[in-house]
Amino acid sequence: MAKKEKKPGGDGEKSPETPTAPRRQDLLYIQSTGTGLMDAIHGMSLVIDGEIIEPEPDDWPYATVLDAVRDGWRIIKFPEMALMLDESRTYGLGCEFILEKQ
Repeated sequence: MAKKEKKPGGDGEKSPETPTAPRRQDLLYIQSTGTGLMDAIHGMSLVIDGEIIEPEPDDWPYATVLDAVRDGWRIIKFPEMALMLDESRTYGLGCEFILEKQ
């Protein structure tokens, strides 16, 4: 009787995989003038492949948060509305959105 050859992946056995470098999460931090997706941007920084990039305003790839979303970025943090309740205090650069790409 011929012996059956086991194939990787059968009977719960995992197939051998080629080791690859882990994918890094790219982040886009946008400070805008308001909470709307079409509000103007007045600050931006990126983390691409583990490197921090702070482009000059003339080199920003997007004019609004919506432009970034249309380019494939996903919003993972919306501005903190509670920080905007007291107009007598300032809280940094305005409304911050954080977006990611993988």
